[in-house]
Amino acid sequence: MKKCMCLAVFFLMTFSAFGEYEEETLFQGEITHGGFGGPVVKFTQIRDELGVLVGGRGGWIINHTLSLGGGAYGLANEIAGPDTLPYIKPLLNLGYGGFEIEYLWHSGRLVHSTFSLLIGGGGVGYYEGNDQRDYDRDDHWENWDSFFI
Repeated sequence: MKKCMCLAVFFLMTFSAFGEYEEETLFQGEITHGGFGGPVVKFTQIRDELGVLVGGRGGWIINHTLSLGGGAYGLANEIAGPDTLPYIKPLLNLGYGGFEIEYLWHSGRLVHSTFSLLIGGGGVGYYEGNDQRDYDRDDHWENWDSFFI
């Protein structure tokens, strides 16, 4: 009986020694990666007018499915602000930027979808638009607020 028990313990120890530990990682198999960067133009509606945002973004693409990077954007055209005083023409100014994470769905296909999230901050404010016919006034004011997401 002692002999059988020793043999059983020996075999169990031998089988557990052959079990491999498999390391758990976020990505399975060989990891491919690359990068990108470039200009971006976005269109939106601000105060019932067309807003054109220009900027840039770049990132690191992992396994053709996940992108980690950053981007920054700013308003490129003039959008009128509220008429608070008759002799001042306030114009809207805004910008934002931050860290971007993006998922590329079926990236090997010619047409595919992406889902992205930007976490960052920005600012929005008004400034006085200078009328080209008014050279004798040199007063310039700005009013800024910031927002963070």
